[in-house]
Amino acid sequence: MKDILFIMTGGTIDAEGYADPEHPPKNAIPLKDSLVPMAVEELGYAPDCRFFQWMMKDSKDFTEVEIYALSVFIRQRRASHIIVTHGTDRMAQTAVELQKQLKDAQKTIILTGSMLPLANGSASDAPANLRFAIETIEQLPPGVHVVMHERLFVPGRFQKNIKNWRFEEIGS
Repeated sequence: MKDILFIMTGGTIDAEGYADPEHPPKNAIPLKDSLVPMAVEELGYAPDCRFFQWMMKDSKDFTEVEIYALSVFIRQRRASHIIVTHGTDRMAQTAVELQKQLKDAQKTIILTGSMLPLANGSASDAPANLRFAIETIEQLPPGVHVVMHERLFVPGRFQKNIKNWRFEEIGS
């Protein structure tokens, strides 16, 4: 396995646990420190990974300038395999923006997150998404990819279905 750089940006995956997972809050409340390194360690992949906590905020609050700054940060890293943990509300938009900004970067980038925070323990979909992203990244060509629900999505061809708590291909 290759060296994988995780860039944590906050979002649901790194939010406070939901008291009632059936009725999530309108806005995720980001934790001060990411739980992703601990989750990756529990999955047994920590020796192959490095971690950088870039920002911890609800993805709805990201600005275009911050996404551009993220693209610059990614471009400047020596890693060629990068997993960005990101909030689900803005993930589709961020994926398209990063795809445009990093089209010639020769890096394989996966955006992933979860519908329920890691802080919700075994109810969270985060560990499955993290595992799938780690196990898939070496098989993908350079570019921006999205992993949710243990599936790959193509930037610009999916959306978040809020009613079903799922990502789905556009047109399905």
